[in-house]
Amino acid sequence: MSFAALDDAAAFERVTGRSDADELERAVIQPLCLTAAYVPGPTETQLRGPHPRAYTRLFVDEAEAAGEPVDITDVNPSVVWSAGAHVSTTDDLARFFTALITGGLLPPAQHEAMWTMVPTDDADWIPNTAYGLGVFEHRLPCGTAVRGGIGQGHGTVTMAMGTPDGHTLVTHANNDWNAFSVFWKGLEAEFCG
Repeated sequence: MSFAALDDAAAFERVTGRSDADELERAVIQPLCLTAAYVPGPTETQLRGPHPRAYTRLFVDEAEAAGEPVDITDVNPSVVWSAGAHVSTTDDLARFFTALITGGLLPPAQHEAMWTMVPTDDADWIPNTAYGLGVFEHRLPCGTAVRGGIGQGHGTVTMAMGTPDGHTLVTHANNDWNAFSVFWKGLEAEFCG
């Protein structure tokens, strides 16, 4: 864990009076009835319940680069603290992002602030995209705007995007290979079809 993450963790706990795991449970998991989302304990390395495996070549020696990727599924993600230490399923992510996008999770003023977008046209980022508070909006070639977020760790990446009417798509892939071109095609097929 970086010193910045430790400072963020300490500040978070001073403000809320609770750990990020407890706050996630109170504010998100229980209200949305998420059945498989959790924050692993600091020494927990086995995923609870069925999950896809995460493979990477990141830790493979260059001399072995032509070999098989390494299975790193059973690694404790707490090193990244609340930036990615949460474990979930695509079903729970769909429920969470649908609530986040449609306004079913936050009070109206917070929801509006979160989805107030800043264009990123002059930034070196995803084309046709604007950024909010931890979320983004992407305009597809057909003109439809989808909102959501991306989360990734070694060997895994998930994108959850949807429209304010509750139509949501969650896609999971390995991130050692360029999953984003597949994600964009999936969004176009789902929302522009």
